[in-house]
Amino acid sequence: METLQHNLERLGDFGRYQKFQHGLHLLCWLTGGIHFMSFLFVFPSLEHRCFVNGIDDNEYLINNNSLEAATEGLLDNYIPVNDSSCSMYANGSESSVIIPCENGYIYSSEYFQSSRVTNWDMVCEREWMRAFIQSMFMFGTVLGALITGLLADKYGRKPVTCVSGVAQLVFGFISVYIPSFLGLSLCMFLYGAFGVAGAMVPTVSLTMEIVGASRRQLCGILFASAFSLGSILVCIWAWFLPQSATQLQLIFALHSVLLLGHFWIMDESICWLWTVGQKSKALELVQKAARWNGTRNDEIELLPLKSLDENDPMVYWEKGNDPIMMRKQRSYGLFDIFRYPEIRRRSLTMFYICFGGGSMYNGLIYNSVNLFENPYLVFIINFLAEIPGNILVIWLAPKFGNKKMLIYTFLSSGLLSIVLAFSTVDIVNIILSFVVKILTTMAINTVTTFAAELFPTVVRNTALGFCMMSSRLGITWIQKIILVGKSFVPTLNIFFGVFGLSASLLVCLLIPETMNRPMPQTIGEVEVHGKQRKESYIRFLLCCHY
Repeated sequence: METLQHNLERLGDFGRYQKFQHGLHLLCWLTGGIHFMSFLFVFPSLEHRCFVNGIDDNEYLINNNSLEAATEGLLDNYIPVNDSSCSMYANGSESSVIIPCENGYIYSSEYFQSSRVTNWDMVCEREWMRAFIQSMFMFGTVLGALITGLLADKYGRKPVTCVSGVAQLVFGFISVYIPSFLGLSLCMFLYGAFGVAGAMVPTVSLTMEIVGASRRQLCGILFASAFSLGSILVCIWAWFLPQSATQLQLIFALHSVLLLGHFWIMDESICWLWTVGQKSKALELVQKAARWNGTRNDEIELLPLKSLDENDPMVYWEKGNDPIMMRKQRSYGLFDIFRYPEIRRRSLTMFYICFGGGSMYNGLIYNSVNLFENPYLVFIINFLAEIPGNILVIWLAPKFGNKKMLIYTFLSSGLLSIVLAFSTVDIVNIILSFVVKILTTMAINTVTTFAAELFPTVVRNTALGFCMMSSRLGITWIQKIILVGKSFVPTLNIFFGVFGLSASLLVCLLIPETMNRPMPQTIGEVEVHGKQRKESYIRFLLCCHY
C-alpha cells in the first residue's frame, strides 16, 4: 500500500489528469441537481379553485379573471370565502349547500402555465397522488444512495456511475409518456434511485481517491457548486418555458446525454483496483496519469505489492488477543461499516450529522419560501446564499481543518437558529435566515469531503451511500413535517438549534481530523488509528486525574 500511496503522491495533487477526471465527475452532480430539483417544477403545488359554469367558460371573463377574484365580483356567488380551493355552492349563493368541485378546477397560471398536476388534477381529494409520487421519488433517492454505494464498492465506481447515467436518460424519457399512475410512480422511484443517487455517490470517491490532500476540500466544494448549478438550470428552463411541462421533462432528461461518453473516457478508481487485487490495471492507470501530468517514468516506482505481513498494522488490528486479517476478504457490504468499533462510531456519527444537516438545509429553504412568493426568485436567492458559503469554506478550511470547520459552523448555526425561533422582527428574521443558510451550506459542503476522508477505500462508497441516504431521509422527514403548517416554523428552528449544538459536540468528541492526511485504504488502518486515539484519551484522563 505504501507503493501505491507513494506513486499517487508523485503524480501531484491536481494535475491535468485529475482535473479532467474531476470534470467528468462534476457533470454527474450537475445532472443530479437537474433531476433532483425537476420534481418541484414538473409537479408544483398550485393555487386552484372550482370550475364554475357560465363564468369560466365565458371567453370575456376568462381573459379578465384571476384566482383572486374568488372573494369578489361574480365568483362570490359560487365560491365560499372561507373554503375556496376544493368546494363550491351547489346552486350559487342562493343555496347554502357546499359540494366538492364537480366540474373540475381552474389553476393559477401566474408562474406555472402547465404541469403534471393539472394534467391529472392532483389536488383536493386527489392530492394524495402528488404526495405519493413525491414520496416514491424521494424514497428512490434514499434507497438508491445506499444500494449504489454498496454496488460501487463491490463492482467498481465506474460501472455504477455509467449505468446510472444511462438510467437518468431512460427513466427521464419514460416518465414523460407513461400513461399509468402506478407506472409513473414506479418510474419516479427508479428515476430517483439510479438517475439521481446512482451517479452522484461513486463520483465523490472517484475524485477523492486521485486528488492530493490539499485539493480535496476544493473538489468537495465544486461538487456542491455543480449540484447548485444544476438546480439553477432547472429554474431557468422552467422560467422561460412555463407553457409545457412535457417539454421541460424532455429537456431535463436530455441533459443526461452529457454522461454517455463516460463509458470510454472516465477511468476506474486506482485505489479501488489496487485494494481488490487488480494491481496491474491500477498501475496502468498510474502510468496514464503520469503521462497526462508530465511526470517522468523514472519517478514512478511500479513495484509489486509486498506479501501481507501479519505484523503489519495496516493489514491487521488487534481485538483482544485475536488478530483479524482485514485484507483477506475481497468484497465488503453494509454490515462491515457497523462490524468494527471505530468505523461504526464514525458511521453512526455521520448518519446523525447528515440526517440533521439534510433536515436543516431543506427546512431553511422552506423558511425562505415563506419570505418570498415567486418560486423562481426563491431558487435564485438560495443559490446566491450558497456562493459566499462555498468561498468561505475554500478560504477557512485549510486554516482550521475539517473538524473545526464542522464544529464552528454547526455551533454557530445552532445558536442563531434558536434566536431565530423567538425573533418577531421581520428584517431580523430575513437576515438571520440567510446567515444560518450560509453556515449550513458551509457545514454540508465540509461534510462531503470529510465523509470521504473518514472511511477506507474498501467501504468508502458504502459509507458515502449510507451518509447520503441519511441526508435524503432528513429531507423527506422535514418535507412531511412542514406540510402540517407554518405554525411549526418556530418549533423547527428550535430543532435546528438543538441539532446544531449536539452535532458540534459529537464531532468534537468522536471524529478525528482528516485535513491534509492520507486517506485510509484498509479497515485495519482506521481501527488502528481508533485504538491509538482511544489510548491517548485514556492517558489524558489519567494525567488529569493525577
